[in-house]
Amino acid sequence: MIRVLVVDDLKLICEGLKAMFLSVEDISIVGFAHNGQDAIEQIIQEKPDVVLIDVLMPVMGGIEATKEITKLFPEVKVIVLSTFEDDPVIMDAIAAGAKGYLLKNMIAQDLASAIRAVNRGSSQLAPGVLDSLAKTAFNNSGSTNTVAAPEKVGTIDSSQKIKVKPQTSQVKSSKTKLAKKAKVKPEKPLFRYGDWAALVIGIVLLAKTDGMGHHLGHAGVFFLMLALIARPIRFLWDLPLKYRRTIGILAFATALGHAIYATINVLHSNWATIFLMSPKFQWGMWAGILSLAAMTPAAITSFNHFKKKLGKNWRKIHLLTVPSLALAIIHTILVGPHYFGQIQIEIIHHFRTYVMLLVGILVLLMRRRIFWSILGLSGLGKGKKIKT
Repeated sequence: MIRVLVVDDLKLICEGLKAMFLSVEDISIVGFAHNGQDAIEQIIQEKPDVVLIDVLMPVMGGIEATKEITKLFPEVKVIVLSTFEDDPVIMDAIAAGAKGYLLKNMIAQDLASAIRAVNRGSSQLAPGVLDSLAKTAFNNSGSTNTVAAPEKVGTIDSSQKIKVKPQTSQVKSSKTKLAKKAKVKPEKPLFRYGDWAALVIGIVLLAKTDGMGHHLGHAGVFFLMLALIARPIRFLWDLPLKYRRTIGILAFATALGHAIYATINVLHSNWATIFLMSPKFQWGMWAGILSLAAMTPAAITSFNHFKKKLGKNWRKIHLLTVPSLALAIIHTILVGPHYFGQIQIEIIHHFRTYVMLLVGILVLLMRRRIFWSILGLSGLGKGKKIKT
């Protein structure tokens, strides 16, 4: 019996894997952990043969945890089970000591075969991953050798080696380049300098478009919501997580464009106008100002330079986007109906208010594990693909 420990911060994924292996006789799920630190404690208690671990997790991520596990428990085989197909992430996982790198859209039969192979001492790579790495090495080294991609799951016996014979200087150059690539953040912008382009477009162009200023505010709330639920919904749709930084910048850009538009066209460039408004609108305006202020540090520090420099404080700064969303919802509820024009049908105003409130609460709940735990009670079903 192969004892397997599953490490993933989404309980829904853990429940799905548990259901997936119920009918597999030679593989037993002996425990679950929701971050790397918890995984180390579970390994001491459960003594698994194989660890299936996710990459993105709180407290301690999968790459860092893999390094610690292979160092402290060399007899335990680690398989990274991720949604990322980026070469740098794969290189990080292999360098950390992982014996396999698989994708979460694998069916149960292939995943079980991979676990058995790794437990026997082989290495496993998801379809296309080996070919992708070989092409990267080929492009960097100038070698004419190629490595064919496996039809299903690539298997490399520990006694075998893939030999590439470039010149010595080219080998060193290739290793240097691959090492640099391994440090690159897996998240990619939509296009080169996309964050800056989004910022310029949102502020300079849209803020000056007649009638678009208020719609920019609604777009800002939408993008902020999407950025905040990018991780929780990755098992359904992983695109927002890959481009979360750009989505966050879009949220800030559209919100700032809305603020500029409102300052010029609503307040007539005089903030003292706020004190002439009704108490309801005053509270709404200040909520909007505080929302933008809370979002600003996250936007400024969204680049890799600040992430490396700030370390653990970087995440604390970006958690300010949570109260920012709450304040944005308050702003939209208190002031928002006015933006739709002079419609006096009170029932429509109430309907919009309730919808915004319910959607906002839903987004905040989706960031809590208990929400997905409740939905995950039914499991994903046997043999179904896990999409993250």
